[in-house]
Amino acid sequence: MGERVEVLEHLRRDRPTLRVIVLTGNEDVEVARATLRAGAFDDLGKPCGIDVLARVVAAAVALPI
Repeated sequence: MGERVEVLEHLRRDRPTLRVIVLTGNEDVEVARATLRAGAFDDLGKPCGIDVLARVVAAAVALPI
């Protein structure tokens, strides 16, 4: 969990408008919460249906910068 949160924190600091969607095999709720607090747009567990991924990407892209 630590590395993922650390990378997100760096990304948010260096690229504050970048939207990050985490796709992971780890479906731990606490890890997902930590990634969201660190700035991820969403945290999806695998397997993730293409329809879910498409909706999340569309929502991320639709937000104003």
